[in-house]
Amino acid sequence: MKLTYFIDHNKPKVDDLYYYFINNDKDFSPKLSSRVILSDYALKLVNNANFILIRDNSSNAILGVVAFYINENDKIAFLSSFHIVKEYRRRGIATFLLEYLINFLKKEEFKKLSLEVDKTNTKAQDLYLKLGFNVAEIITQKYSFLMTKTLYK
Repeated sequence: MKLTYFIDHNKPKVDDLYYYFINNDKDFSPKLSSRVILSDYALKLVNNANFILIRDNSSNAILGVVAFYINENDKIAFLSSFHIVKEYRRRGIATFLLEYLINFLKKEEFKKLSLEVDKTNTKAQDLYLKLGFNVAEIITQKYSFLMTKTLYK
């Protein structure tokens, strides 16, 4: 069966995001619950972040989440949460969503997009490198990389 989906720019309900995190926790690398309290993190994102969700056309289920913070004054953005449901990976959705976000930020003349990625998450690192991100800093206390992409000069 062919997957059909749509982009949703609306903020999810806190409970929907929380349940998404619970249901997919083991598929984050490393587990999201090892880094944050899921209910608090869902509330923080819904209250403060911007969203691009990918949803299944037939069920309206969330298949992927992009949550990002923007600083309008400095024209920089930070990707806080990026995840695709495991069953829907390897279909180009992650690349599509990141390119969608990058194009959106470029259109708004943002200068830079940054993100933090765990050093052990090599699949995500490969994707970010493929899309033009560079390692800007090694965060030793978190065992992660800060990666950035210049969008607009």
